[in-house]
Amino acid sequence: MKKIFFLFVLIFVMTGTLCAQGISFEHVTFSEALAKSKKDNKLLFVDFYTDWCVPCKKMTAETFSLPSVGSIFNDRFIAIKVDAEKGEGIELAKKYKVNAFPTMFWMNSEGKIVYTVVGYRNEPDFLKEIERINKSAEFGGLEAMTQQFRNGSNDPVFLLNFYKLLAEKDPMRPKVALQYLNSLPDDQLFDQDNEMTIGIIGDMIDVVNMFDKRFFYHYAEELKKRVDAGMKISKSYSLGVAFTIQLKIRDFLNAAISKPNKQLFDDLVAYQEKWPNHSYKNRDGDTNLQTGRGIGFASSDFLKLQYMFVNDDNPNLFKQMLVPYMTNLMQDSSAYSANKRLNNLLNRPDRKKGFNDMLYMLFKGYKDISMNNIINWTDYFWKNSPSDKRTREQVSTWAFFAGEFNPLQSGLVIEAAILINRTGDKNKALALLDKTITLHNKMAIKNKDRIVKNLENAKRDIINKKV
Repeated sequence: MKKIFFLFVLIFVMTGTLCAQGISFEHVTFSEALAKSKKDNKLLFVDFYTDWCVPCKKMTAETFSLPSVGSIFNDRFIAIKVDAEKGEGIELAKKYKVNAFPTMFWMNSEGKIVYTVVGYRNEPDFLKEIERINKSAEFGGLEAMTQQFRNGSNDPVFLLNFYKLLAEKDPMRPKVALQYLNSLPDDQLFDQDNEMTIGIIGDMIDVVNMFDKRFFYHYAEELKKRVDAGMKISKSYSLGVAFTIQLKIRDFLNAAISKPNKQLFDDLVAYQEKWPNHSYKNRDGDTNLQTGRGIGFASSDFLKLQYMFVNDDNPNLFKQMLVPYMTNLMQDSSAYSANKRLNNLLNRPDRKKGFNDMLYMLFKGYKDISMNNIINWTDYFWKNSPSDKRTREQVSTWAFFAGEFNPLQSGLVIEAAILINRTGDKNKALALLDKTITLHNKMAIKNKDRIVKNLENAKRDIINKKV
């Protein structure tokens, strides 16, 4: 009876040990492993290692040995280890061009690689690789999927799965994302009810790294048709897709301006002109541009002026455009709305301690692109114009507008005052500084003394003719 009892205990322990083991590596030759792979209808996992490879040893001890890995792995794959510097491993390493360790292949029963992992993987990362290999196996393996993509597949289901399988930094990923976007039927591209689809499209757009006229022009034109037909843009769709596209266009515009590419720039401006007015986060307006959202939300005239200014391109055309542009901008009654709102908040009698600090941080960068650009453009305009009375009046007026618009940008106010003073209108420059100093003195903010001191120094420099 005792013998029977101990036998059951032994069986129980052995069963528990087997169930709790890591990856079960077969001790067979490569050809025998392939035969077993074919017989069992499983992929073959081959771990190429060397005796001196520290990451190989670490992976064996810390990843391959874990029951959580073995429980998922052993039912799905045949596994062998191959020493790349001994026996048949030398020729196999040459055949499969192994030059880093560990290198791990998943192969079909004919020895064709369907998935590759190079380098150490901890438990969660290795389990993710297993999930990916299972998914890629549905499409014949990663190499087969790569070839299918290169052959021009337009199947959205395939492209989405291929995209998900590619590593985050894989150079093919942006291309796959773009092909996926071009393959989507319009009813899916403009589906505002499916949050999952919105998320996927937004993610794909974010990854795209080139301006593809086929996709972006089509999207803008199709969106305009739908908006003109009465379609309302939901907040979730606007943020997830339309807003994401505008941010991407912002990046393309910045690149086309900073590293001048006139053809790309013209294509992007043409795209902007196709973009429709819709209900949520569409156009900031040229007096509302700020860092973060950027010039992707600007008018075509703003963009053209910025391109000419940054690249010193066609100063005469720049001057011709800037005069009516500034006239229209300053006539826009909404241009002063932020300044009015700021003053209303500052004068609230019920503001609590700390309120001004919060307000200051909120408004300091408000519309910073708009007004900084006006100062820069105004200065450039003057440098390329005769210094006559009319020009000086224009420069003084535009600079005062920029400085007054958001007085919390004290550095910009100082630049504006110096520019105004250079036109000969010292009193106007000092009035701008005085107004800004008075405003800051009302505010209980941490750096008030330093800011006010800088403003007063600028005022003193103007009075003493140092600037």
